[in-house]
Amino acid sequence: MIDISPKERNLLSAMRKRAPMFVGEYSLAKLSIFLGAYSIALKEYGLDNRYCMIPEEFNEFVLKKYSLYPCNRNYAMVILQNISDGKEAIEMFFQLLDEFLEANGFERIS
Repeated sequence: MIDISPKERNLLSAMRKRAPMFVGEYSLAKLSIFLGAYSIALKEYGLDNRYCMIPEEFNEFVLKKYSLYPCNRNYAMVILQNISDGKEAIEMFFQLLDEFLEANGFERIS
């Protein structure tokens, strides 16, 4: 597992503070799509071995946290199943991401 890259950490930090600036509204679904597309772009250009937006293991961590592992849902689906408010769902996403990072010896997203 690799840590989230410094540049991507800065982007996540900005998203945490102002998600609507990046995806138009408080929407975890849209934020998840943005983050997924970013990760796909890193893979497409062969940069995924040096840069990381969201570690691949995060999804499994969230599924286990909600006692849903194994299943075919992603972290956004699981969070939105439990929290319908967009702003609260995004806050929960970042809380879970911080928990995941700390559990693996990495720093939280500031």
